[in-house]
Order: sequence, then structure tokens, then C-alpha cells
Amino acid sequence: MAWLVGIIAVGIFLALLFKFPKPTLGCLGVVAGLCVLLYLFLIYLPQEEKEKNQSLVLVTIEYDEKGCGTDYPIAVTIHNRSRKTLKRIEWRVEAYRHGYSSNLNDGYDSYTSDKILAPDERWRMCYRLPIKLNQWKQNASTLEYKSSGKYVYFE
Repeated sequence: MAWLVGIIAVGIFLALLFKFPKPTLGCLGVVAGLCVLLYLFLIYLPQEEKEKNQSLVLVTIEYDEKGCGTDYPIAVTIHNRSRKTLKRIEWRVEAYRHGYSSNLNDGYDSYTSDKILAPDERWRMCYRLPIKLNQWKQNASTLEYKSSGKYVYFE
């Protein structure tokens, strides 16, 4: 049904274009300009703002057995540097041996925090070592940790 409406609309446009070329092209230009402005203000700019705010939320991960204890040695610090209030965040932990590029924690373990953080607020919490890294438990303090797959929810 939609294709029929499209064909009719194209037919009407072509008929008007041949009958009244200048006014039709002028109207087409105005409609095209409005479509570009609508796209810019309703889709592109909000998406850019969202990506910018997400990049301003930092998740740093380190092995801190002294500060967190042996049961929960992974210290995660979340710093909300955006201008919006952070409602929830999800991320994954990556672990690397020094000088190597293979992620030792290539599983699908994801972590979540629903701590509400105001702009420029920090929060630190401790987590267990990911299951996949249990075989590296003896050397876990020598690994380099990074966050990936971060997804941020704002109020």
C-alpha cells in the first residue's frame, strides 16, 4: 500500500514539475531545506550530544587488594565529567598481560552500577575478579585492566 502512495506522490510531483517548473522546484527546495533542518535538530545534534556525554563518563579499573580486600580485588572508579546526572552505567572488564594485546577476559561478563552521580561526581566500588580470570588469580595484580562496552544512561 505504501508503494502505491509513493508512486502517486511521484506522479503528482512530475506532473507539477512539467506544468509549473519554477514554483515546483522552489517548493521542492523549501521542503528539502526543512527536511535537512528537521534531521539536524531532531536526530543528528541530539545523537552528538549523547555521544559526547557518554565519552565524558570515565570508568577506570585497577587491581587493589589492599583497598578492596582479597574477595573483591577489582576497584572500579566512575567519574561523571558530563553536565548531566548519571542514572546507570554498564561496562565490561578487559585484562591484559603487560606487553600483550590479547584480552584474557574475552567473556561476556558485564557489570552494572545504578549509583546516581551528579555532574563531576566520582564513585568507587569493589568487585570480584571475573570468573574467566580465576586461572590468573596468582598473577592478577600484574595484569593491566581496562573497561570496554560502556553504555551510559542519563536522567
